[in-house]
Amino acid sequence: MIHILRGCDEAVRLVREAVAEHVYCVSVEMLCVFRKIGEAILPTTAHPMQHDQLRRVFGPWLVTTDEIPDPATLSIETRLNGAVMQKASISDLVFDVPQLIAYCSTFTILNPGDVIITGTTGGVGAFRNPQVWLRAGDTIEVDISGVGVLSNPIAAEPSD
Repeated sequence: MIHILRGCDEAVRLVREAVAEHVYCVSVEMLCVFRKIGEAILPTTAHPMQHDQLRRVFGPWLVTTDEIPDPATLSIETRLNGAVMQKASISDLVFDVPQLIAYCSTFTILNPGDVIITGTTGGVGAFRNPQVWLRAGDTIEVDISGVGVLSNPIAAEPSD
């Protein structure tokens, strides 16, 4: 889940209770870092990222906070080819959304249009037994209730 800050003054050292007045909307985000090993396409966190291996997308909608007054009531589900891989409530986050945004404002100045991404839930393919990796032809979807479904096909890289 992402949060985009509204057009207001810079926000620095926000208190948790003041966060809502600075958030404009929420959306769905998917970050993919790929390394190709054999035929598997591996999302990677163990190696330094290179720009050409990083893909970040969000959408399909920007939903304003007046439509979702409490993001903790939302749920998130990730599906690979229709099979549920991750499913959780936003209320299951270790730190709630206002606390995360307030924390970010302690180490950086938040400006209108900034994007804050909350992270993922359990069920990541690398930590499954057996491991699950993306392959060309797969479709990955991230669905946040009340926000929308972000769907992306996985394609093989073109040959040089």
